[in-house]
Amino acid sequence: VAGQELARNIALAAHNTDDIASNIDQVRDASIATGAAASQLLSSSTELENQATSLKKQVNDFLSQVRAA
Repeated sequence: VAGQELARNIALAAHNTDDIASNIDQVRDASIATGAAASQLLSSSTELENQATSLKKQVNDFLSQVRAA
């Protein structure tokens, strides 16, 4: 009986270890996806900043021309 209980506990521990390993894989995959999304967000926000700077210069140039006229 004790041997059967030990075998059952070992099997349960092995199963739980598999579940934990699967969860770790899922967390890793989610972390990779989050990192990729953050990188894309940084790239997009940098591009948006560049466009905003360019637009501001164009508006200032236009307003300068209007004032000069």
